[in-house]
Formats: sequence, C-alpha cells, structure tokens
Amino acid sequence: MLEPEAEMSAPGTDREIWPSLPYERWRDTCVTLQLWTQIVGKIRLSFTPWLNHSWHVALYVTARGLTTSPIPFGERAFQIDFDFIDHMLHRKRRCDPIDSSGSEGLLDVRFFGGTAMSLEGSEDE
Repeated sequence: MLEPEAEMSAPGTDREIWPSLPYERWRDTCVTLQLWTQIVGKIRLSFTPWLNHSWHVALYVTARGLTTSPIPFGERAFQIDFDFIDHMLHRKRRCDPIDSSGSEGLLDVRFFGGTAMSLEGSEDE
C-alpha cells in the first residue's frame, strides 16, 4: 500500500521542481489581483445568463494569464483578459480591442472606473 502522500502525487513527479513563493514579497500583488479578479467577476456576473452554482462567472486560464471568455453585451459580446506577461488588462469586443491599460500602480477604484467606462463607451459604437 502506498503512503498517503505518494498517492496524491503523479508518478514520476518531483515536488522540488516548483519554485518557492515567498508570500511576504508578493502579498500586495496577491491582494490587488484578488480584488481585480473580483471586480471582473462581478462584471461578468451582471452580464452573463445564470448557470447553476455560478459556473458562468469563472475566469479561464490562458497562455498569458486569465480571461472571462466572451460575455454577452446586447447584440454583441466582449471579454476581459488579464495578461500577466506584459502586465496589461485588455478589454475586447469580439476581436477588436476596446482598450488596454497597464496594471502597475493602478488603484482599485481607478481600475474599476476605467473598466466600467470603457464598457459603457463601447455601447455607442
């Protein structure tokens, strides 16, 4: 019989390959990212038809970060992408960018306001 720890690890994997994550050094980033994903999740929640257990609010992993995937917006759709490689937030309507903003030094209130205003402005187009 395998030890409990051995049962939880995939065969041939080494737990030492993962880098350490010194939480104290990236705590502020963690808190900010949590708040920003919560804001984007609330936007998605308000525009997407309800699915059981709030499954419609999930963010999906991409090669560059996270995405909402397309969100219905009237007769059109938009999506919001977190790009962790370039430190950007992209708001797109279909394939056309609505706008992008850098994430460094942006306060949560300005983040929400900028995201909401960019979506409101896209209605007129």
